[in-house]
Amino acid sequence: MFKLTPDPTFKAEVEIPRPGASAGRIKFEFAYKDADELSDYMNRLADLGDIDGIMEIVTGWSGVDVPFNRDNLELLVKKYNGAAMRIFKKYTDELTKARSGN
Repeated sequence: MFKLTPDPTFKAEVEIPRPGASAGRIKFEFAYKDADELSDYMNRLADLGDIDGIMEIVTGWSGVDVPFNRDNLELLVKKYNGAAMRIFKKYTDELTKARSGN
């Protein structure tokens, strides 16, 4: 059954590029934002910066050898170029694009 009120969080896997290796996969738990909230978030994102921007939309992760917190997120973004961009892209894709396939 289609729900008119989405769950407050959803999970999605993000591929993080790793130099000299295949992409790593981290399953993020994201906070749902409706259309108005997403628009407001996108308007504020440049002022928030990568870490604050991600902390607003991510509530947890799995598939990482350390727990999700601000310090570990900063380490991920610092050590893996492109990680922040991949997280933002996956989040907006999940909210705005229909999934294809099964």
